[in-house]
Amino acid sequence: MARPEPAPARLVPDELGGLAPAGPGWFVVNAGDAAWFGSPEFGAACSFESRAEGARFAELGINLRVLQPGRPSCRYHGETAQEDFLVLSGHCIAVVEEQELPLGPWDLLHCPTMVEHVLIGAGDGPCVVIAVGARPVDEVVRYPVSAAAARHSASVPTETASPAEAYAGCERPAPIAARADALAGAPGRAVPRTAAARVTAGGARPPAALAPTALGGLLPQGPGWFVVNAAETRWLRLDEYGDWCTFEGSDDAGFIDFGINLHALQPGQPNGRYHGESGQEDFLVLAGACTLVIEEEERLLRPWDFVHCPSMIRHIFIGAGSEPCLLLMTGARPAEGGILYPVSAAAARHGASVAVETDDPDVAYADRSPRYEIAPRRDLLDGSAR
Repeated sequence: MARPEPAPARLVPDELGGLAPAGPGWFVVNAGDAAWFGSPEFGAACSFESRAEGARFAELGINLRVLQPGRPSCRYHGETAQEDFLVLSGHCIAVVEEQELPLGPWDLLHCPTMVEHVLIGAGDGPCVVIAVGARPVDEVVRYPVSAAAARHSASVPTETASPAEAYAGCERPAPIAARADALAGAPGRAVPRTAAARVTAGGARPPAALAPTALGGLLPQGPGWFVVNAAETRWLRLDEYGDWCTFEGSDDAGFIDFGINLHALQPGQPNGRYHGESGQEDFLVLAGACTLVIEEEERLLRPWDFVHCPSMIRHIFIGAGSEPCLLLMTGARPAEGGILYPVSAAAARHGASVAVETDDPDVAYADRSPRYEIAPRRDLLDGSAR
């Protein structure tokens, strides 16, 4: 029996006109059209999902946050799930395990389980951050007292594991107008990190060491937290499928709950073979244009277009236009993962379909060229690709 084609989720407006999915299916929405929420204490956020029954993302939460100078993103806390943050524009301060670190465009902060952290807007304008977090079945959050976070009004007065207690007295997030003004200037120009961390307390977990690869890209040498700039990490290339940076190392330095990377596609270049995976995947176009083939439909995507793929939604991206396309890609890593490469007439028109259906990546990519390391693609991160 033929597999029925999954229908996309219907997008419905909130009270201010922002669009959010009304159900659990796949969808495409631009961040400038999506629903935004905000509060005086913690800034504005676009989560791309809604509180409608069945519409909350199952495995990963992903949002865009706009932080004003001096405003924290939340209360200082640690969670049982992996969290990652990528600064797109502006500046902020990360308080991580009682250390203060300045972050700028293309800095990634990786937080494994229970690493305590918070972000605070800095500089003289808004800071735009992509935040991704896993959603385990038994999630636990701890809000410790932090002297470093308290200097930024981001610490609880008394340790608690209750979000209701941690945010007692704070205004609940409410719908706000989309922050198109903040998104107009992002991504920003990559700047090498030079400022040292400010250590304010002993006994906290140290970061993982970063070590250079053959071409100078930095990779973590263990499972701890770390900060690295995308212009300084390792980039890889497959001649047919583009360039990407992974941020993570191998073995004990690999990410547990989800992967996150930046992928650059040249015009006409797919990022792989048309496929569906058992884990949730989400994508955000940061620069340039690309064609999305999803469930045999074709969509032309532009900057700030967001694509949500629940389990086994079939998809692939192909670079379009005349300039490189830069995408943020993130995908859950379930304990029992699977993948399927179906035959697709739509993907075949772009050279992105297998000839015979398979669930074996080695078979799907039997004809690909070898993967190799390249110098970091700083040209894509200096703002010139927008």
